[in-house]
Amino acid sequence: MRSFRFLFLGGARFLRSGDRTSSSASSSFFSNCSSRDAVSNGRRRRRRFATITTTTTTTTTRDDDDDHLDDESNRQLSLYARLPERIKRAVAAQIPRDLLSPASSSSGVGEKKKKEKTVVAIALSGGVDSFVSAWLLKNALLLEREELENNNNNNKKDLDDIELKAILMKNWDEREETNSECQFDADRRSAEKLAKYLSLSLHEVDFCREYWQSVFSPFTESVQRGETPNPDVWCNREIKFGKLLEHVKQGEIGAKYLVTGHYAEVWREYGDDNTKRSSLKRVELRRAKDETKDQTYFLASVPSKALESVIFPLAELTKADDVVELIAREVLGNVANVLDRKSSAGICFVGKKRNFSDFVHEYVQRDPAWFVDVQCMKSENSSSGENSRLDSSNIGSIGSSSGRSSSSISNSTSGSQRRGLEIKGECNDIDEKYILGKCESVHSVTVGQRARIGGLPNPYFVVGKSTEEKGSSKVYLCEGGDHPALLTNWCVIKDIHFVHDDDDDTDALNSSQQVRVKTRYASPLVPATMEKVPSSNASEQQEREQEQQVSVFCRSAYEKATTTTATSSSSSLPLTTASSSSPSSSPSPPPAFLRITFASPEKAVSIGQAVVMYHHSTSRVLGVGSVAYHGLTVFEEKIKEEKREEKRKRGVREQQRQS
Repeated sequence: MRSFRFLFLGGARFLRSGDRTSSSASSSFFSNCSSRDAVSNGRRRRRRFATITTTTTTTTTRDDDDDHLDDESNRQLSLYARLPERIKRAVAAQIPRDLLSPASSSSGVGEKKKKEKTVVAIALSGGVDSFVSAWLLKNALLLEREELENNNNNNKKDLDDIELKAILMKNWDEREETNSECQFDADRRSAEKLAKYLSLSLHEVDFCREYWQSVFSPFTESVQRGETPNPDVWCNREIKFGKLLEHVKQGEIGAKYLVTGHYAEVWREYGDDNTKRSSLKRVELRRAKDETKDQTYFLASVPSKALESVIFPLAELTKADDVVELIAREVLGNVANVLDRKSSAGICFVGKKRNFSDFVHEYVQRDPAWFVDVQCMKSENSSSGENSRLDSSNIGSIGSSSGRSSSSISNSTSGSQRRGLEIKGECNDIDEKYILGKCESVHSVTVGQRARIGGLPNPYFVVGKSTEEKGSSKVYLCEGGDHPALLTNWCVIKDIHFVHDDDDDTDALNSSQQVRVKTRYASPLVPATMEKVPSSNASEQQEREQEQQVSVFCRSAYEKATTTTATSSSSSLPLTTASSSSPSSSPSPPPAFLRITFASPEKAVSIGQAVVMYHHSTSRVLGVGSVAYHGLTVFEEKIKEEKREEKRKRGVREQQRQS
């Protein structure tokens, strides 16, 4: 194998990590290694690494001999070269063509070609996904260079002109709240160890202020409105592929691409101009091969212009088998104990050890509510006696009861303790038998969640929330997780964002369009129809008819959505695409509302939750919106049908009496 070098920032080099485990970890995979490789893998020389700095460039403390550098480069490349061909092909398919194409900046005939340096920034979080992504990309480029050198191909880019720079991003400072070590400190230590192994300089960037303004503040405002927002969707658009991408492409780093460990694919289409450097024609965001880890749900609001500068090396790999077991454990031997770190999945600012309800109420005022059984809707003439009504002033004592969770009250509570509660919708006064307990705050529960309420023979689940006015909020519950009150046939989404805003995805909205959707990250893809919601020029009669089709369990959300103008209804975040930088070619804004009609009833559609739209027959992501309100549940439709049937029977009986 021919020796070569690969250029990294500050002269950083391929050095063996002191945390590298014994080569026996990979003996099963490399049982056919030559004796020379075995001896090389068995060496354990203590070396000094280039000093990692978290702000600027790396300062080299001591140069190793060229022989050591070449040995380490070849050793790492030999590990990569022995990976299954399907993995190497999958990684190579994600590398943009221009990284391996000639980059000429000379213009005169006979003028010496001036080499350009292409910088690739790698987001290194300290976890296994970002680390494996960095290792795969680095060695895929090295292997490509070796093959080009062996083929003596002078029409390809000299890979010595590619720099890799590692980036560690900080979004949240837990120390300000807890006065103790935060999770980011552990992330930094892990990222530094992994960067040393990769021989990359590590740059740290702080986006805490930007994250607060663009993600966390809108999140708390959405929670205050009784919604169930997903801040990870906003973080990817506004921070990771917004502020971070902008940061690495400008100034000191000057990168052309940003590499992350997301499980998603950026598909690229190139022009057929038969030149050495075909132009990029179009990019698409597509689902990852590993459907259990696919993260396009959280990436659906990232605009196509940003995706042009993004590389996802793990797009066609599976996490459990390929990334964790084969590469990180068997091949690399759990470098820096990266596999011992817990997954970073979840809301980053809550952390792994904190209770979500306790955390969110540090920023959002509690709104106590009553747990109400949905069976109340079947009672047309509920008892209206003084002792059967719940007084909203009684909610103030929530949490004071002993021997029971703060989110519940005893079933033996006397009627005098359950005074007056008024409800808007299908029924007026609620009989005390439908009051199941007290909820500590309407903001601590979401649709589909099991209610924390004791003393009942069967579990109850959250169907919806009513937040008309503070002190009279209600949380509707149903008995059992398969109750028809959890199912609805359609919803309306707001804050619309399309990955592309200049193609058939938006043109097709002039009529209904067949799509597939995900209403939450863990839910399956389901077929649906997408269409525009007409502008609000309806008469009062039409508005009343429309309101009757909206579920009682989200009536307050419907009122908020329909009484707010299109420009101010997106109070969480402005969702605009950036596929064109030319003002003259600026596309028309997306519609204010879209109606999503499911092919079959969808479970636990929650107000504020992201709904991601996919092409009806491919893995391409179309866009995303958040639930503004939804239609009648199957339970409500059944009640309406029963009432219509009862009304018909009364009419028949009346006619019979008159005749």
